Amino acid sequence: MHDARIFRLSALGKRLSAQGIEPYHLLGDSAYPLLPYLIVPFRDNGHLTADEKTFNVLHSSSRTVIERAFARLKGKFRRLKYLDMNDMALVTLVITAACVLHNFTLTQEASIDEDVTDDADDDNFTRDPASGEQQQDVPSSSAIERRRELMMLLL
Repeated sequence: MHDARIFRLSALGKRLSAQGIEPYHLLGDSAYPLLPYLIVPFRDNGHLTADEKTFNVLHSSSRTVIERAFARLKGKFRRLKYLDMNDMALVTLVITAACVLHNFTLTQEASIDEDVTDDADDDNFTRDPASGEQQQDVPSSSAIERRRELMMLLL
């Protein structure tokens, strides 16, 4: 399944859709729909303003930090790359446990000598939306306005 569909069908996606997370938001890549609680970059149709381009660069750099954190976690616990579980509650517990253990080791180690490679290619972090699931969600005016407000705060 496409990431956007998995998110939409997840308990978190359903909860956010019903309740939102004001004043917070999640960052998503261009494969996700723009929603009031899910901020995605402006689509580059060749007519982006300088502010929109700057926002996209800042948005991308924020997501890169997150992607590196996931790569580091999967570098520490290689099994996470190949979880084959049917019980979603168990998957959630395994991932949470890995995060807790990872954070614990980070606080206990003076320095980490491991080189963690960015395995973004394996995870397909950058996707061509045309190759994924068709996005059915049309951004609401509140989502568009929220992204604009964030852009103005960053500039």
